[in-house]
Amino acid sequence: MTKCERCDISKNVTRPGWGMPDSGAGLCVIGEETFKEYQTHLGSRFNLAAWKVEDIRLPWFRFGNSSSSQAICCYDIPVCLTQQIFGVLRVFVVTGSAPLLLSNKVLKAIQLKCDFGSDRLTTNILGEEVVLTSELLGTGHYLVKLDDFQSKIEWHEASVPLVGTPEIEIFPQQKTVEQVGNVDNAAEDAEEAEFEEERRRHLELTNLYR
Repeated sequence: MTKCERCDISKNVTRPGWGMPDSGAGLCVIGEETFKEYQTHLGSRFNLAAWKVEDIRLPWFRFGNSSSSQAICCYDIPVCLTQQIFGVLRVFVVTGSAPLLLSNKVLKAIQLKCDFGSDRLTTNILGEEVVLTSELLGTGHYLVKLDDFQSKIEWHEASVPLVGTPEIEIFPQQKTVEQVGNVDNAAEDAEEAEFEEERRRHLELTNLYR
């Protein structure tokens, strides 16, 4: 894969499906307006949804312009990097339209590496280097694509995470709806074959004792 795309400074950095790595952030945070767009994007494009986290302390955040704001709620957002790294990202929502900022804990959990010389963001979380889909803003900030799902993804909440932290959980690669359908069909075929085998044995025993 190639290095990250260069992005015009005027491009909308709050558009859904992207996150900005921020090594100075202790927790992931997103503006309420940006989050609403993100929710709509997940539902309309992938038939996915974020779910609200209840009974959690809502922290205060201090931003670069010296303003501060307390989170109004917290959500878990499904994310996928390069169609290979599927996870659930915990984000705190504040008023306004701030972009989705990825905290230093999340960057460590996904083992993010940044090569400034070649403008490449990579991870080794799967045991080998994977180049992430990213963009470089005119300000020098990077954006990472977080919605690189396969079409019609099937989310299984019972999956056991490969990496589990309070900020992010990384799961084994998810199956598409088509793949899940194929697995279901295979299971049905195996069950039918087993039934036919039992039926054949029953007939043989019946004929034996006539």
